[in-house]
Amino acid sequence: AIIFADFPPNQADETEIKNYFDAGFTHVLMTEDSGLSIKNSDGSLNPAYKTAIEMCQQHGDVIIRNYEWHDKYLGNITTEFADMGIRHFYYADEPTYQGMDNLNKFVEWHNTYNPGALFHVNLLPSYADHAGEHGASSHEEYIQAYADKIANKVNGVRTIAIDYYPLEYNSVLTHPYLSDLLTVAQVTKKFNTAHPDNPAITSFCIQSYQSRDRRGIERIEDVRFQLNMAIAFGAKCFEYYEWSGSEAAGEKGIVTMKGAY
Repeated sequence: AIIFADFPPNQADETEIKNYFDAGFTHVLMTEDSGLSIKNSDGSLNPAYKTAIEMCQQHGDVIIRNYEWHDKYLGNITTEFADMGIRHFYYADEPTYQGMDNLNKFVEWHNTYNPGALFHVNLLPSYADHAGEHGASSHEEYIQAYADKIANKVNGVRTIAIDYYPLEYNSVLTHPYLSDLLTVAQVTKKFNTAHPDNPAITSFCIQSYQSRDRRGIERIEDVRFQLNMAIAFGAKCFEYYEWSGSEAAGEKGIVTMKGAY
């Protein structure tokens, strides 16, 4: 299984990272959110960022999130990642149906520089379409388009993933939750039937934050329920949203909740 959290702990603080992996996470998501710049002005990998990666690797594995910084990873930085044993890349978050073809540049880069590595993209849930965000005639068409147009071309391990946060205020469970999990499971099953030698991994997000419309996760049963549902629908990759919280979005992550799970 691959288990990691968005808005991760401070990647430059070894105590935080050790506590994070001790909590059961298998991977840490390397981002620039902590203020660590990935590249120097000459295009080389920032030594401080490299040191943070190496420190994280002492306790677990690493996923590089680079969907906003594609151009930064061309050239010698690619060799440096390979030399460090980086095998997991998070390429895009919530692409639209109309924008699906824009992911082809990541597929090309991945197949050229990281063949065989993990190719992860997080897709939209069905409820996002109330704003016309995924743009397909159905959620199934949207997920299937990703499988056919993008995942089908990837040389390596690929996920078919969505984020869905089912626990709202004044609601036991949001209505499309189970149908969305089923849609992803069915698309992945169909995909894997056609690719038995290199199957895709089903991946779901786990709600672990509090916001204006999402209630706080105050019981371990809230997490167990989501994990067990994801496993029942075939998931082998789990992305917790979120760990440390996004103050700009007015969200609180699990480390700011009432104690630890």
